[in-house]
Order: sequence, then C-alpha cells, then structure tokens
Amino acid sequence: MSLVINTNTIANTVRNTLTTNQSNLSKSLARLSSGSKIVDPTDDAGGLAVATKLAATLNRNARTQQNVQNTISFLQVQDGALAQTTKILDRMSELKVMSLDPTKNSDDIANYDAEFTQLQTQLTNIKAESFNGIGLFNDTANLRVYTTEEGDAAGEPSVTATRTGLFNELGNITYGGAGGTTPGNGYYDVAEYNDQVAYTESDNNNTYFVKSTAADGSVRVGYIANDASDNPGASDLDITSAGHGQSFADGVTAGDIIELTEAQVDMLYDPEANNGAGGAKARVFEATVSEHAAGEIVFDTASSSFWVARGAALNYTDATDTMASINAAGSEGQFVKLSDGFPKLSDFAEFSTTEAYEVGDFVKHDGKLYVADGSNGGTIAAGGSVPGAVGNTDFTEVGSYAVSGADLMTTSNTLSNFSVGDFTTFIQNAATARAQNGAETARMNSSLELLKSNQGNIDAARSRLADVDVALESTNLAKQNILVQSAAAILSQANASQNVALQLLG
Repeated sequence: MSLVINTNTIANTVRNTLTTNQSNLSKSLARLSSGSKIVDPTDDAGGLAVATKLAATLNRNARTQQNVQNTISFLQVQDGALAQTTKILDRMSELKVMSLDPTKNSDDIANYDAEFTQLQTQLTNIKAESFNGIGLFNDTANLRVYTTEEGDAAGEPSVTATRTGLFNELGNITYGGAGGTTPGNGYYDVAEYNDQVAYTESDNNNTYFVKSTAADGSVRVGYIANDASDNPGASDLDITSAGHGQSFADGVTAGDIIELTEAQVDMLYDPEANNGAGGAKARVFEATVSEHAAGEIVFDTASSSFWVARGAALNYTDATDTMASINAAGSEGQFVKLSDGFPKLSDFAEFSTTEAYEVGDFVKHDGKLYVADGSNGGTIAAGGSVPGAVGNTDFTEVGSYAVSGADLMTTSNTLSNFSVGDFTTFIQNAATARAQNGAETARMNSSLELLKSNQGNIDAARSRLADVDVALESTNLAKQNILVQSAAAILSQANASQNVALQLLG
C-alpha cells in the first residue's frame, strides 16, 4: 500500500466499523429502554405487521370480555326477576287451592281475589323491568352477544340471552276461527327457511312469513321486514346478503325477520294450512295494500296489536298511511283494534234478530265470531240475515278469535278463570325459563373463560414478536459497548499511523 498523506484508508475503514458498532449500541439501548424488540420497521417488517394485528385483536378481546360480562350481569338480574315471578306464581297457586275450600264464604274468596289482583299487577311490573334501559323481557326480540374477538364476522359464534317466552305463556287461551278472510285463496304461503340457503322474497304478494324448524321439531315463525319501511313485501330482500345473516336467528338479529310470539303465531299462523305446509291466517299491515276484506285480521307492527277490517273493503294508496291514521279517518271500512290483542267470544253478545247492528259491531253466533261489515250499505236492520247463513253478506266471520280462556296478566281475570292445573303449567313455564337462563349464563361463563385463555395466548404470541428479551439484549449491549470502545481505540491508532510520513520528510 502506498504511503500517502491526504487519504488515511486505514482510519476510514476503522471509522466505518466504529459507526456500525455505535449504531448497534444505540439500537440495543433503545430496545432495552423501550422494552420493544422492534424499534424501527426495518428491524422486522413482517413481524411488525403481525404484532400490530395481534395487538388490535387483544383490544377487541378485552371489549368482548366486557360485553359478555355485561350480558352475564343482565342474565343475573333477569334471573332475580324470574325467581320472584316463580314465587308469585307459587303463591297464586296456593290462593287458587284455598279458594276451592268449600268452607270459605264469598267474602273469603273476594279477599283471595284481592291479593291475586295485586300479584297480577306485580307480574306486570316485573315484565316491565329493565337493565340499563334494556327490557329484561320482550315479546319479540332476544339479545345476542358475540363471543369471539372477531365479533359479527361471518361464521363467528354468539350466545342468545332469551327475553321472549315466559310472559307470553301465562294464559290458558284456546283459539278458534275459520283461518281468516284474506284476498285471493284465503291463505298466504309460508316459505320454509333453511339455514345456509339463500332466501329471496321474490313474491311481493304472498311470501310475507317464514319459518325455521329446529332439530327437535320446534317451529319458529316470523315475517319479512323490509329494511327501509319495516313493511313486508315493499321490495325484494335477499336475507343472506351482507349484513342480513345466514339463518332464521341471524335474520331476526339483523332485523330482517320479525319473530312472532306464541300468541301472535296462534293468531297469524296455521301449521296445518295448505296440506301441512303452513299458512298465515292473517297478513301484516302495510300501507301499500290497496284493499282489505271485511273481517280480515291484520297485525300492526307500529302498535304491536291486531286489528280487524270492519267494512266490505278498504281502498287507499298512500304509502305514508298508518293503521292509526286510517282508523282516525272514521270512514266506513276502517280497522277496529282488538282488545288484548285478540277478540274473545266471551266479550260479545249473542246475535239477536230483534237487534239492529252498525258497521263494525261484533256478535257471536253458533260458537263463532262475526263482524257487521255493512256491505249492503249502512245499518243492518233488525230481523236481517243471520250470521253464517248461506248468501249472507251483512256479517263476515272474524278470522281468528279466542274461544275460551284468560290471560293471567289481565287484572280483570280472577282466580275463577284459572284451574290448579293452569298454575302448575305456569310454574313449569317459569321453571323452564329459569333453567334456560341458567344454561345461557353457564355458556356465557364458558365463553368468558375461553376469551381469557385466548387473551393470554395471543398476548404471548405478540410478545414473542414485539417484546425484547432483556437477558439476550443486555448481553448484546455489553458486546456492542466493548466493540465501540475497541473501535475507538483502534481509530486513534489508525489516525496516528500516517505519522511515519514525517520521518521520511525529515
């Protein structure tokens, strides 16, 4: 190598080594001070990407645990209400047995009924109880909590917190009727809803209702709700498209299927219709239907109640009409709201040939319920045609009605309306509801434990990628520290190596 003055090649080489060692020392110090293995994306670009996603998963896991814990709290509060309901039903059954004592006079029975009425009122109060503003019991909708970090992604598991059922089953009502008067063939088809199979409401005129049959043979029934207006039939709706779910339960959760309560199913759905395929006794009200036949029962989603068309026909085309606005119009053919959600034979008088009837009057005859529709114009004079008679156009049989029985939640009903067997059934229903609550709580707890296990395992995986190994890095720090000092010392010698040139010049 030539001896030169302007360029000290040896010193430059050593200086580069010193710079590299200083960079490594600085990075080692940064790792130890931050606790992170990746202090710069260039350290491990792929590992950084995976660690970032795992960190986000951990955050979602923590919030999912919170959601599950909140639902467990909801179920615990609900169970307290169910426990009290069971006590009330137990006491009611005692009152019923005591009221059967032949040695008790009418005043004693009245005292039992007084307590019974108070207990009925308390049941109504319990039904209205809520948790953070969310009702503990609901006629049509259950709660759904997702149990993985991926939430509502397709195929991810969830647990249902049941709110329906119990208070809809506290009655001994039996139904009768001709199946409803509906335009066309008298029944609306009910489509079979098969999980994982796309269902499209292709027929806007008659495919309002869907059903799902579980493995145990139980059937859940609901009607299709359009996204924009919650009116079935307003437009085609592909239930299995994005955001709508891939099963009956998913459709209910997404709000695309409105599940019917047991009482509503009794009113709206006949499983034996259409040769056992199932049919609807009545339609769900929608403002776009221009005509409803007299006596036709419709279910109004806005008021969650049943109405009957009282005139020969009702014609309107304004899509903004509601059941309430149509009824307020007062025109012939308006709808009449049915008390307690269904008409009862016991609420109406027998038909009499000596009475005159106005449009909308209800009468019973031969164990059937009829509405005066005035199709021949106005008042039906005394001595007019008999309901149910051949050729009669003055009266129309109401599609579905309560033949007998009573609702336990109605305070006008007394102990005499129920049997001991009824209360045995009510208590069984309450016990089943508590068992369902316990099963759901147990599953929630199991899901919570799995989430906690996943949290620990995912955190360990993220740590392996992103967290510094202090023992290993401290050893590397000592190494880099020695290398920096060594390189600095050698650089000093390299800088002095060119001094030999002065000896030649001297």
